[in-house]
Amino acid sequence: MDWVRDFYSKQTLWLGLEERWARISVDDLQGRPVNRAAAIERFAGSGAKRVLELGCGSGIVAGAMVSAGHTVVAVDLIDERVANAQRIAGQFPQGKLEVVQGDFYEIELTDLFDVVCYFDGFGIGSDADQRRLLERIAAWLQTDGCALVDVYSPFAERTGEVVEDFEALSRTTFDAEGCRLVNSIWPKDGDESEAVAQSLRCYSVLDFQLLLEGTGLSLEAVEPYRSADHDVVVPMGEAMLYLSKLIPT
Repeated sequence: MDWVRDFYSKQTLWLGLEERWARISVDDLQGRPVNRAAAIERFAGSGAKRVLELGCGSGIVAGAMVSAGHTVVAVDLIDERVANAQRIAGQFPQGKLEVVQGDFYEIELTDLFDVVCYFDGFGIGSDADQRRLLERIAAWLQTDGCALVDVYSPFAERTGEVVEDFEALSRTTFDAEGCRLVNSIWPKDGDESEAVAQSLRCYSVLDFQLLLEGTGLSLEAVEPYRSADHDVVVPMGEAMLYLSKLIPT
């Protein structure tokens, strides 16, 4: 997992994300942030919840959760992302959105939560790393709580085409031997040899259920999506990823 800090820091820089985030207000959130926040009521029921978001990134999704009435603790490792999440937190009353910087494989949290969310990032490291994180998630949940975790599917088509995004280029491929999604990114005025890459383990639903054994969590439901935007539900065989609902065992 040594690539994590370097990849996300350079992704933030090369995509100009800090400047793009700075133009976003919680008053006009739509699309992906709202879609993800809506999953809490759909899977955990109505009413305000105490939510832990792992890998909160810019904090914009956490802001959408607070706008929906929840109280959120948001955790991320990367300096630039934490700074923007703190900016988002400043748009709400004190205590509604708390931003914590740290590695959620190591960070110590004493509170329990109704919902733990991990969107668009599960699969970093080995199967053993995933199990260790799932055990931690189980320990952070109330007995009647649930976790909402995006899991990348091994069945989605990855073309390997180069995609332009602002001042960067990226390519997404699939490592069939390791069953991993590999996303590489490099500056538009540079060369692919300069790329940094993230690698996420993909799991079929059955393999994910096997991974959960002994973690203190069980799989209750899944929603397969066309993309990480959580915008279009599709058959599992066409899904880029699926949102899983996990409950304590």
